[in-house]
Amino acid sequence: MRKFLLVVPFFLLGSFLAVAQGDFRPGYYITLQHDSVSALIDYRSNKASSKKVTYKQTSKSKAKRFFPGEILAYGFDNGRRFISKKIRIEKGEPEKLIFIEQLVAGKLSLLVYHGTYFAEKDSIYKLTKDIQDAIKTRSGASAIVTRKPYIGLLNYLMHDCGLSADGARYERRKMIDLVSSYNRCKDATHVVYNTDLQNIKFSWQLFAGIDNSKLIPENGEIDFQKSSTALYGLGFDVSSPRLFDRLFFTVEAQYSEKDYLGYYQEGVSQISRYDIFLDAKALRIATGVKYNFSNDAQTPYIKFGCSYAVVSDANIKFLREHEFPKGVVSTSSSSLSLKEKNQTALWASVGFTQHVYGRYKGFVEVRIERPSGFTKNFTDLEFASITNVSFLLGVRF
Repeated sequence: MRKFLLVVPFFLLGSFLAVAQGDFRPGYYITLQHDSVSALIDYRSNKASSKKVTYKQTSKSKAKRFFPGEILAYGFDNGRRFISKKIRIEKGEPEKLIFIEQLVAGKLSLLVYHGTYFAEKDSIYKLTKDIQDAIKTRSGASAIVTRKPYIGLLNYLMHDCGLSADGARYERRKMIDLVSSYNRCKDATHVVYNTDLQNIKFSWQLFAGIDNSKLIPENGEIDFQKSSTALYGLGFDVSSPRLFDRLFFTVEAQYSEKDYLGYYQEGVSQISRYDIFLDAKALRIATGVKYNFSNDAQTPYIKFGCSYAVVSDANIKFLREHEFPKGVVSTSSSSLSLKEKNQTALWASVGFTQHVYGRYKGFVEVRIERPSGFTKNFTDLEFASITNVSFLLGVRF
């Protein structure tokens, strides 16, 4: 445990240094003179991407920044593109100069800012999503009417091509397809950006490792040695690359068999010594959140969450050695099937992911967990203090 606590601060320090260094990916920026310059662009969340862009000319160069208005656009190779525009986000508010994501560039262009779409054709038009109005019917009853202002505006912008937006959903793929259809109808050259990002992305993982567990009974009279056993598991991560590709929801199933060896002694003139063997199996379901500090191909990460374990085959065996006066010794043994108590726990971990080949990535991880006791008919163990520290190796794909 002490070694773990010493390692964690250094690992976290390295992780935060990785964040400070940024997630620089191949890209470009467009100067005010319309020159395209190759650079490494720092990949950030949608909110951060709209305020500024940090870039490097080479991996060893000093990082620099551009703010909206200082360049025309920036983007990532085969990926997202942001352009500098003055936009009125809400009615009645002044225009703001921001970097707004460009999905389609053409005679009719499509932009998006924090989930709200804008169309550009000579001017910029906000495509307002559904609006619900409360009305009174002729009979006096209340009703909710849903209006779709964006459909009427798109019909107006595309009337010269005879296209209709009726029935078009307020979704990224549908909006891109509609705007692209208009540009094709007008024989206008157009470019579609960022169509490869998924709304939802799943990645699977297999792992194995060593689970070190320390058990301290409630009364503290039984001294259990640390249990070191194998742990096996599988799981999956869920993310939304379109929104933010560093944050994941994670689910895991883990299987382990705990073996504890304890010792207890009582008596003065007649001494009884007990060797205690405790074993149990556990299938644990862990859920939580993972945060990558950099590009998923090579990054430190942190995870935390909660878990629920189904405990089975819990048994305890006692080997008793009783020493009588004059050195007479007797031995006996007994065993007890414990009434299992399922465990709940909070856990946290730190790890590192490294791309290996194709879609496969290897990872190492150190995890700490504090589960509850796992028996109901042995009071000292029901309320025991348990600390699990696991060292994991695995692969994600």
